[in-house]
Amino acid sequence: GLMYKLLKRKSKSTNKEISLNANPFKDRHATMQISTWKGVAVGVDISLTDSKEYKTLLDAIYALYRKDVKVNKKQKYKKPNFL
Repeated sequence: GLMYKLLKRKSKSTNKEISLNANPFKDRHATMQISTWKGVAVGVDISLTDSKEYKTLLDAIYALYRKDVKVNKKQKYKKPNFL
């Protein structure tokens, strides 16, 4: 199995927008080999204080997920071509 960890971005600049890729392996990350098991494990490191940066990150994750689902649905349900 493979463990994936999304790492913090290097730049602390406030001018730069947070961006995530649909393919998580294109983002700054670390991986580690672990023993296999059936199922999925998801962990989220959250802050108890509601910050603008955290809300922006959650909004970016939601927008990316929604966009990816829309693209996959579009590919799955193609319009029929009548000849």
